[in-house]
Amino acid sequence: MTQETNHSDYISGFLTLLTDDKVSLIDFDELKKRLTDIAATLDGATSQAEQLQLLTEDYTQRIAGMLKAIAVVHRNRNESQQALEFIEQLPSLKTQDLVEAYRKVSARFRDAFPTSFGYMPGRPATMRVKRAEDFK
Repeated sequence: MTQETNHSDYISGFLTLLTDDKVSLIDFDELKKRLTDIAATLDGATSQAEQLQLLTEDYTQRIAGMLKAIAVVHRNRNESQQALEFIEQLPSLKTQDLVEAYRKVSARFRDAFPTSFGYMPGRPATMRVKRAEDFK
């Protein structure tokens, strides 16, 4: 087997050698190197999975909080029920769908609470809340 093959192909080829009684063809030095590389890859993947889980939980909680706040402001029973149903679906969303949902819900949240973000229709510009850049 060549070193250029990826780990999955290498493992498939290695398993073929084991099942076909071709153990004498196994390059144990290459096997050791590959197993070391695979272990490092798995450790990295585990770390990334943990980080992704943390971000997913955070986005889920943020979206749920914003939806609940919007439902309280609108006081629409049907909309509240839809929000609760969507909140229940959040943990099953793929990452891309969760990010898209966050963007949409945060836009709705800003619309529901305009004064929280420093602007209010009809309010003079001098009374608007300043942005962080304005304090530098």
